[in-house]
Amino acid sequence: MAADIWGFEVKAKDIGGEGRVDREVCWDYAKCGAALLYQKKLRLDSTVWKCPCQVTLPCLKTLDITVYTNPLVSAFKLISGCPVLESLYLKVGYVGFVHYTFNIPTLKRLKLTLLCSSDINEVIIDVPNLEYLFVGGIMCSVFVVKNVLSLVEASISVHGLSVHLWDELLKGISGVKSLSIKTMPTNLLLPIFPNMEHLELKSLWSSTLILEFLENSPKLKHLHINKLAASCWIEPVLVPACMLTNLTTIKFSNCQ
Repeated sequence: MAADIWGFEVKAKDIGGEGRVDREVCWDYAKCGAALLYQKKLRLDSTVWKCPCQVTLPCLKTLDITVYTNPLVSAFKLISGCPVLESLYLKVGYVGFVHYTFNIPTLKRLKLTLLCSSDINEVIIDVPNLEYLFVGGIMCSVFVVKNVLSLVEASISVHGLSVHLWDELLKGISGVKSLSIKTMPTNLLLPIFPNMEHLELKSLWSSTLILEFLENSPKLKHLHINKLAASCWIEPVLVPACMLTNLTTIKFSNCQ
């Protein structure tokens, strides 16, 4: 079976078992939708692709998209047509105002990467069944995470967030069991992480923040610090409670 996509011929073998379409195409869903109707995975990573009409992909569970145009007229039109979507990997290289609202009841994994700087973007993540969250790239002026009570693991690798937005982000994910952070401001007041058992701190970290994480994570079992300058270490006045009860592993990498 072959389907014409505005001058490009895309066959079932081109879409493949992983559902990958990586050409520069304008997707005419009315013509090629049949080839994707029963796909469970779809990857779109071309420089230019559009979704000019509302789509329905009833079986799709994994969607991996890279988009360089306004995602509201491409990616989100596609996302809204996936009623059983469980994993979404979205990479955006678009400069301009976009209000990203993720409210997908079936979603369990979300990886969001913003490649371009913009001071007027908004990101709202309201996904009650989310289990894994990755946020990376250059963040926006408004970033809200709420109702993620099922969240187990989070990985944060961002820059550009203000102290206030960092506070809101950490409060939103404070129920995680596993957390990885590349870097963050030193003048934050950390929330309590009542369930966290595994913590990985990447880049260079001060002893002040490390100790605050220890004090605010009563169930912590494993701590991995990628980089720590010896001159930054400050002996704590009191031993954090988790070190006396649960903490079993401390791993240091790239110590200077």
